[in-house]
Parts: sequence; C-alpha cells; structure tokens
Amino acid sequence: MGDKSPAVERDYRPPSDHKQDETAAISAAHPEIRDLLTTNSQKERTAEPLKEDTGLSFDTAELYENNTAATVVDFRPETAGEKRAEGRVNDPRFQEDLRTLEKRSDISEEEKRGTLEAVRKLLEPDPDARLSAEQRERLAKDIVRLAANPGVLDQGDHNTCVVASVESRVYRREPSRAAALVAEVATTGAYTDSTGTRIELDQNSLRPDSEARLDPPEEGKRSFASQLFQVTAVNDIYRHTGHRAGLRYEQHESEGPGDTGERVFDTRKNPPELVSKNDPRLFKSDKSLAYKLITGHDAERANLGIAGETDFEHGEFKTEEDLGRILLDLKARGELPAMLGINAGNEPFYSDQSAGSFNLGDGGHALTVLDYDPDTGMVKVDNQWGKSKDHIDKPISLRDVYAATLDPSQAWEYKLGNTIDRDYPDLSLYQRQLKVYSSRLDASPKSRDYLGFEVGQNMSRVDSGRRQNDPEQDRDRTDALMHEALDKLTPEQQLVALNVRLEYSYDTPANSERHSPYESGFRKESEFYNDAFLKAVRETGLTKGDLESELAKQLASEDATYNPTTKETLTVYSAANFLSKLPPAERDRLLAQIFN
Repeated sequence: MGDKSPAVERDYRPPSDHKQDETAAISAAHPEIRDLLTTNSQKERTAEPLKEDTGLSFDTAELYENNTAATVVDFRPETAGEKRAEGRVNDPRFQEDLRTLEKRSDISEEEKRGTLEAVRKLLEPDPDARLSAEQRERLAKDIVRLAANPGVLDQGDHNTCVVASVESRVYRREPSRAAALVAEVATTGAYTDSTGTRIELDQNSLRPDSEARLDPPEEGKRSFASQLFQVTAVNDIYRHTGHRAGLRYEQHESEGPGDTGERVFDTRKNPPELVSKNDPRLFKSDKSLAYKLITGHDAERANLGIAGETDFEHGEFKTEEDLGRILLDLKARGELPAMLGINAGNEPFYSDQSAGSFNLGDGGHALTVLDYDPDTGMVKVDNQWGKSKDHIDKPISLRDVYAATLDPSQAWEYKLGNTIDRDYPDLSLYQRQLKVYSSRLDASPKSRDYLGFEVGQNMSRVDSGRRQNDPEQDRDRTDALMHEALDKLTPEQQLVALNVRLEYSYDTPANSERHSPYESGFRKESEFYNDAFLKAVRETGLTKGDLESELAKQLASEDATYNPTTKETLTVYSAANFLSKLPPAERDRLLAQIFN
C-alpha cells in the first residue's frame, strides 16, 4: 500500500532556501519537532511494507465470533527488526505542512505539541503496531496535513458527513485529539474514548480503501487518517446509543458504481446480519455526542439545526434571525466553528454536487460554519466535499444558509415568494406557482436537469383549476407562464413535464380504452402540446426507430412500467408514454411531424 500518483507528486516542489532557514529557526525553538523537520533521507527499512492482499478473502461472520474484535486473521507484515530513522520523513510536502501547523495562531502551543506527539508515536519503531511502518507514515503525513489545513478534510464518496463535520471541528479546535485517535487505532487497532470505552475496529476498516490509498488524496476524496477517524467515530456513537449498541460500522472496498463500501452489521445476530449498505444511520444529536466522546468537551451549542422552537443551548433555531443570533453568540464565546445540518437539495449546495464530489442528491447533509459577519450578512462555510465546494473565500448569505435547512420547496418559497408577490401582485394562485418555478429555474440552472416532474404537476394543477372555473380571462397569461417555465427546462425534462401534465390532468375512467380519458384534454390543449412536444422531442435527438420501438412496447402493455435508469431511457420513455395516451389519429399525426 502507500502507492503514490506520479502526476500528483510532480505538483510539489522542494522547499526554497528561505523556507529551509525558517525550518532551522522553528527546530531551534521547538526541539520536540526537530527530528520531524529534518531533510535527511530516511534510513532503509528492514521490514517489508504491507502489500495489497489479493490472495485472501475474509468471511465477515468469522470477524464477529463471540462478538469480539476482528482479529481472526493477523494481516500485519513481519515487524521483527523494524527500523526507522527517528521519525524522519523526507517529503517536502510533509515539511511544508509542519511549518504551516507551527504558524497556526488559532490553537495553543499545547495543542501543537500534542498533535506532534501523536505523529511521533506513529513514526517510532513499533514491532507490535497493528499497521505497518509504511501505513503509519502515511497516517502521520495525513494528520499533519489536516491539522495544518483543516479545510482540506473531506468525506469523499462516503455517507459520513455527520462525523466528517465533527472531525473538521476537532481539527480546527483540538487537533491533538484527532491525532491521538488515529495514532491509537494505527498502533493498537482500537480507540479508548473520553469515557474509557474501548472501540475496536474490524480488519476491513483498518485497510485504506481506494480513496485512502491515494497519497495525497485527490480533492474531495477522503484520506486514510479520516477513514480511521470516521469509522471509529461512528462505532463510538453506536456504542453509546442503546438502540444501536449492537451495530458495527465497517468500511469495505466498493463493489461497483453507487456502492460506497459502507456496511452496518448487527452483531447481536449469529452470524452477524448485514442491516445496511451505504448508510451509517446517523442523526443530528450524534454530532455533539461524537464530539464529546472524542474530546471530552461539550458541543451542544455548536450543533445547529432547524427546529420548531429556538433553543440557544442546543443549537436549535426556528427563524433566519435566530440563526444569526446563535452564530453571533457562538462567535462571541469563541465556540465557532459550528456543525450545521442542511438539505443538500438546496442551492448553493445542490449545484456544488458534481462528478468527482460526493453526489448526495436531495437529502440531509452536515457541514461546518466557520464565521458570520453581521455587517455584511455573509457566512463562511466549509463543506467536506472538496476545496472547490467550500464557501470560505466567497461566503454565502445568512438567508441562503437558513433556507438550505428547509425542504427545497419551502426554501424556494422562502427565498422567492416575497419578491414575486411584490413584483407581480396581480397573479392568481396557479400563475404564482408557475412563476415560482420559473424563477427557481433561473436561480438554479442545475435544477433544469430534474424539475420536469414538478413543473408537469404544476401545469396539471392549472388544468384542475380550469375545470373548477378558473377565470377564462387569465388563460392567455397562464399559458404564457406555463411556456415560460417549460422552456427553461432541458428538452429531456420538457418531455417529462408534458407527459406528467397529460397523466395527471385527465383521470382514467374504469374499463375505458387507453386513450379515451386524454382525447378531450389533448384536443383542448392541442396547440400547446403540438408545439411544445414537437420542439422538445426533436431537440433530444431521439431516433424514429427507438421511439417507435418503445411506443410499441407501451401500447402492448396495459401498464407501462416507469423504470428508466439513464437520461436516455427516461427521454424515450417519456416521449413514447406521451404518445401512447393520445387517440390513434393524433398519435400518427404527431409521429409523422416529428420525423418529417
């Protein structure tokens, strides 16, 4: 293990002369780190490094025999006679990180010494250590990197945002605690928390996964030190919450796309039962619990989340104003950063998700709030998805931070509703709803790739209102607003919206022919559907063969199953499903026009 990427290694340069002078000065002032700052080459090891094990497989059930730690197979390398050069690491990147750590002014000298003591422990010869000398050196470099620059700490492609936000706060406030945890796990395979409880890691989790093997990790990917910290923190949480006390969280290798390698086993069963994949089952309260277990210090006030009532002592807020007051209070007390729960389906975090980062989609997420400036109303946020996903150099407004804690539909109403009411006071209910979607698509271009279903539902509500005698004089403006929202979607999502509108607008009478319930509705809106459908289907580039093939399958089935797995299958399904609902004459006419 410990493979390096040459392309990454070439990005780093040896320290310049003035930095070497600076190193000498730091060494003189701090003898405890003198050996760590040396530029002498590391002496040759006599122990073989741990190689990737390709010939053994481990039965998970065996690892839990008698509910003990996973020590059935000893995978350590031969360690007899292991030699090291007094902890010297000849790596310019490591030395630069040490200098940066030494310059941190926001932590005490005691914290720095404690962090470096854990690093020294990892670099000392230890024939009994659970991990190899090479792996421990990797961890030492990881720790110094994270302690020097906590902003590079990431969760990678794992659902560990809860404990990653805890880890981020620990490295920013008490890095010695995080360093001690990693050093203890690396040398003993276990960690003793602040309550004296011993948390033992399984064998799989002690092996760096595909992300953790990178040295250094790519942006947005998780380091080996963070893997050990996060797996340990989750299991420590489990141990101290009764309903999860028998669970064990493990990090395995990914089994393919979409698999994070995360596994949860119920060790109360014999053999242990797999109860969850890719889901550590963590909650808001777990952040403050984990922080206290690891540091011994309380973090309830800094564990923020929206609630029905505001409670400063437990980090709970109901309004944007209360969130601002809580952040100011934490800042005045010196208790930032705070750990905040949001919904990742909200901007700007939804657009922050992309290939190469943790793609959570809509759902709960935890991140770290570093600072709040009441004069500008701006908040600095460290998001453990990669440096480019942080909002530190370019903070975001308190309004956007608060809105991100809401359900996405509520968040957009909160951010856009008042403005729309002010600028368009004469809109009817349905027109206002359409304007909200149109404005939302302007504010979040990425949402154009997925909002078709909701826009289609909204258009169907317009149809429902018309059936209930919505004033006809609003019809032209309503149609214009429907087109306005529809045109901002991608062509693929336009087809989704049109299909959903037709599906939801006209209920199916019992024992009717497939197309019967849609005929009157289609004829009433034929101009709208003709123009929009033809334009969208042409722009998607669908072929005649693909469309006719899917249409034939749907016409032959009484219940066309909606199970698209890609954008392409969603597109052809939506177009064919739309056509399948039409009277045969209308269907044939549109087909002829599409490919004319």
